[in-house]
Amino acid sequence: MSPFSDDDQDLVEFLRQHRSSPPPAVGLENAVMRAIATPKVQSSPRRWNRWIAAPAIAASLITAVLSYRALVPPQPSAGDVATLEAFIETNWNNTVSNRSDTELISINDE
Repeated sequence: MSPFSDDDQDLVEFLRQHRSSPPPAVGLENAVMRAIATPKVQSSPRRWNRWIAAPAIAASLITAVLSYRALVPPQPSAGDVATLEAFIETNWNNTVSNRSDTELISINDE
């Protein structure tokens, strides 16, 4: 199978016949050799990396400490625990008892 269809073959031949040659590169070889011969001074990107790394580490440590304190819930007091236990026990007893819902609702007629 050819890369071009038969319909495109005439166009390919026309373009191949009338293609232009690239302009001559006068002095290109000398310019390349000069560029290779001259030593290049490379800037050290590590200088600014030190200035960025230290504050980034400090900021991440501060963020970790603050997020830990924000995400850990405070310990409930003994009174809160007792109130919660009484609430759960009362709800459990009301759930398993044979009383109906109408007995739990008090209606005040005034």
